[in-house]
Amino acid sequence: MSARASRWLLWLGLVVAFPVPVLFIGPGLVPAVRLLMLGGIGLAVMLLENARGAVGPLAALLLGQGALYLGLLWLAAHLASRSLGRLTPRARATVTVSALAAGLALASTFAIYHTPFGQTAHASWPHVFR
Repeated sequence: MSARASRWLLWLGLVVAFPVPVLFIGPGLVPAVRLLMLGGIGLAVMLLENARGAVGPLAALLLGQGALYLGLLWLAAHLASRSLGRLTPRARATVTVSALAAGLALASTFAIYHTPFGQTAHASWPHVFR
C-alpha cells in the first residue's frame, strides 16, 4: 500500500468514526461526518421549505464545524501516514487496516459518542447516525 492510499484510508476512518466535539450548540462528541450530515439536512430544509428562522445559521455552523474537522483530521491522517512511511508497503497496509479495524470495533462496541441531536444521549457508532 502506498503512503497516499494509507493517508486516504486513515482519513476516511477518522472522518467516519473519530469523535470530535460539537462546538457552540451543546456538549457533544460525534463523528465529523455526522456534523456534515446534519448541516446538509438543515441546508436542504432551508432550500426546500423556508429560509427564515434559525435553520440557516445552524446549518452554516454545522457545515463550518464539519469542514474545520475535515481539515484537522486530514492533518492527523497525513502525520500518521508519514510516520508509517519507512515501513514496507505490506507492513504499512497491515498497520493501516489493523488500526481502522480496531478503531471501528471500539466505536461499534462502546457508547463513546454523546449525541446532542440524537434519540439517546450516548450512542455507539452504528447508532450515532439515527
